[in-house]
Amino acid sequence: MKIGPPQGGWREGAPTTRDKGKWKASPSLEVGPSKWAWEEPAMVGPLGPTVYSPTSGALVEQSVGESWSIAKAFLWRRVEELERLLATCGEEVHRVGEERDGFWRELDEAQKEQDLVHRDKDITMGTAIEQLLQLQELRAHMRPLEARAEAVGQ
Repeated sequence: MKIGPPQGGWREGAPTTRDKGKWKASPSLEVGPSKWAWEEPAMVGPLGPTVYSPTSGALVEQSVGESWSIAKAFLWRRVEELERLLATCGEEVHRVGEERDGFWRELDEAQKEQDLVHRDKDITMGTAIEQLLQLQELRAHMRPLEARAEAVGQ
């Protein structure tokens, strides 16, 4: 008989919680602040100027002097990168918008051309039907004339 959790094994030193019939390891208390549970305090230690490390997410104590200028420089560089990215995206959106407008113009031109073709076809069909009706009328008038010509010729 196996002793322990149903599947997957235990992580040493980690308490487990039961969620919808499955065993799951609870998060370690050593993870960064973004992974902490909502009810746990995010800051530990004395109040004062603190900042989270952008790479590790760990809480870093800052002195008022040079450390803040480093953080400020990092943040300014990040803002500039985001502004460049935004400008690039804006240019791309503008280019795609112009391309879309060009496609709409081409579609309008094709629609106009198709309308002209349909109009020409309708005119041609109308003319052909009129000529056919005129031909049928002429044949109807010719039958009595042909009958008379035959009678005179006999």
